[in-house]
Amino acid sequence: MTVTLKLGEVLVDAVVAKLRAGLDARCQAINAEKQDDMVIVAPAETSYFTGRVRELPVVPAIFVMEGPTRFREEGSHGLISESDVLVHVVAADQSGPLLARRLQRTVRAVIETLWDDDPPERLHGSAFHFTPIRTIPGSVFEPEQDDRWRAAYVVVFRAYTIEHE
Repeated sequence: MTVTLKLGEVLVDAVVAKLRAGLDARCQAINAEKQDDMVIVAPAETSYFTGRVRELPVVPAIFVMEGPTRFREEGSHGLISESDVLVHVVAADQSGPLLARRLQRTVRAVIETLWDDDPPERLHGSAFHFTPIRTIPGSVFEPEQDDRWRAAYVVVFRAYTIEHE
């Protein structure tokens, strides 16, 4: 039997694809629900990253990184694993309190997109059960040239291999 493992690269690519496909609609739905002056938007196509960058990107931006993987057991079609995927949301605003609110809403949109959009709780077709496990408030960066505060927020998701019969 030839086994092909679906590890970090497949997960990261699937997360980026699902965010690109659904995050804009989730942001619009949250904006319509809140009906206030704060509008959140999905990042531009060029503002999704799967590795480190030398300079802080144009915001909003999303970084998707592979976290630790644990191999639990051998299934009938390969190894059963649990892999963490970290989604870093970077935003900016002229006010610290508004920046916090912008991040909270954008993180909500990210979680709803990855967890609830079709297929719900799944990635890469149905190869992985995918669920959020925690959020981590990140660093705040002081204004530089454009007088806007920048900050990051991390959402940690866990992908479980689904064993098909």
